[in-house]
Amino acid sequence: MNRIAIALATLAVAACAAPERDHYRRSGDNPPVILNPGPPPANNLQGRSFTYGCEDLSTIVITEGSNSARATLNSGLDLQLARQPSSAGFRFGGGSSPYEFIGAGTDAIWRVAGKSFRCRLK
Repeated sequence: MNRIAIALATLAVAACAAPERDHYRRSGDNPPVILNPGPPPANNLQGRSFTYGCEDLSTIVITEGSNSARATLNSGLDLQLARQPSSAGFRFGGGSSPYEFIGAGTDAIWRVAGKSFRCRLK
């Protein structure tokens, strides 16, 4: 009789010590609510940053503004490039600037003083 009582007591203690189950993952119902998901995706591109790796081994971080973009290179070069009209994608710089960054989707071209380098979104 003592053995049965000890076995039942052991099972009761083990059941109390079992880790709590994640009921959301098990059932798929009522997922947790995210209270602060961050800023909503907006049509305003100001402040969004994109990192590109280029064939000349440079890494360029483009941070879009309303009328321009900031291009920060791994070499330490930091440029403000004016937004230019583009039929598709984006275009920054050019004109009187020797620097130009043109792209669409995940591909881009980095132009420096007439030389072009292919870049890809990382």
